[in-house]
Amino acid sequence: MGHPKLLARRALVSEELPKIIERGQREINRKVLPRYDHMMKALDIVKTLLIERKRILYGGLAIHFALIAKDPKLAIYDETDFPDIDAFSPDPMGDLKELIDRLTKAGFGNVRAEQAFHVTTYKLKCEKYVSEVADITYCWSRNFHRIPFDTNREGLRYVAPSFQAIDLYKTFIDPMLSWQKIEKNVVRATLLEDNYLYRGFVPPRQRFEPAKTSVASLACRAKILDFLAGRGDCVMVGACAYDYFIRYAHPPNWQQRLLKPGELEVYAADASAFVQDVLTVLRLHEYTVEKYRPLLEFHRGMQRLVVGGVGVLSVYSDEDLCIPFQMHEKMQIGSYHVVLRMLYIQRWVARLDSNSRKRQEINYMIDNIQFSREQWLARKQRIGTEPGLMQELQAACMGDELISPFTKYVDRRLQGRHIVIEAGRRMPEVRFPNTSGRKYSEVLPNGVERKTIDSDTGKDVPDSEQGGETTSTGSDTDSEET
Repeated sequence: MGHPKLLARRALVSEELPKIIERGQREINRKVLPRYDHMMKALDIVKTLLIERKRILYGGLAIHFALIAKDPKLAIYDETDFPDIDAFSPDPMGDLKELIDRLTKAGFGNVRAEQAFHVTTYKLKCEKYVSEVADITYCWSRNFHRIPFDTNREGLRYVAPSFQAIDLYKTFIDPMLSWQKIEKNVVRATLLEDNYLYRGFVPPRQRFEPAKTSVASLACRAKILDFLAGRGDCVMVGACAYDYFIRYAHPPNWQQRLLKPGELEVYAADASAFVQDVLTVLRLHEYTVEKYRPLLEFHRGMQRLVVGGVGVLSVYSDEDLCIPFQMHEKMQIGSYHVVLRMLYIQRWVARLDSNSRKRQEINYMIDNIQFSREQWLARKQRIGTEPGLMQELQAACMGDELISPFTKYVDRRLQGRHIVIEAGRRMPEVRFPNTSGRKYSEVLPNGVERKTIDSDTGKDVPDSEQGGETTSTGSDTDSEET
């Protein structure tokens, strides 16, 4: 039996819940040990070191600083919150050792750091507090010093919104393993898009030179497109996927906004096997397969097929993601945020490579695909979650038998490979996995594999210098301002 008065009263109580929760949190902060004001002193110690060593924040606090730089009313934290401190560092072991020493000298107890779910991230904790004091994530020095950042009034550096979008959109495109954060991140992404990322007007026509092509590369492109049609083991991204979105959305002068790229890009579970399948179809006598390391948490490795000095296919691996896609014109096209996220990744890679032409091209694609989709949704009177090429937040994806970061974390603990750092104990030597994103070999048709040549020095680059180095204590002294 219904009780309208009861339901109406409960609805009013629900509206009051945020204020009730805030009052409750204030009482928790005041009464539960260790007290909030005591733990905030630990955060101040962490912030001081991050400022001294010019480390770069990412995550919630970076978003908070970016938003209040636009308008203090956009703050996502208030005085009752214990904010997440997430920071990139080229020397996390050195930073953690120093932080443990400083916190211990300041009188904090039970100070320790241990590996998080991701092996390159360490959680710093103290006083048996429910939340960690900081997450410190390893980033190879060369890449670290090319992360775009802004600085707040305290002197804390935080990643630029365009770089933060890469991490935010990962939760959008990872329905199997990351949707526990989706409500929070949709709100944060919307605020960043509204204030930074979405320009909201028709972008100008192309103002960059087209990418290099050749007769041979265009012939390969046509054959590869035929090969991709109807396959269920790859998802298209990059400029070719962008063209599909533009043709579908029909923005003003849409034909002039197409790029018609010579190089195709796809996600596949096994990049090496996929490239070999393509080579079987193409039957080439001369080609090179370039192999690249994983790049941070952005992908798990990439292989690039080059014909006549021109790239014709790039294949990204990421067995940890179940990639959302839409079947469109017999092609598995990455979902809107899969394609958009990859563009933001590629823009940063162009920054790493000092490739201004590529950055201009990617900026053009980002502006076009965002505007075209918003215009199409408004024209069709849709919100963007309806099935179809323009859909976001879809659960259907390419991938199977995924292993969650939590499962890997438990396995490390059971196998005795979980790393813990405590005050007064010898610092462990840690070899971080190579996530530099750099090219490490080239394979020729005769099966000969050549070592990587460092584009900066012209010398062979050992693995230890490509990002998988054994860390030692001490600060990193390289610097490159943005």
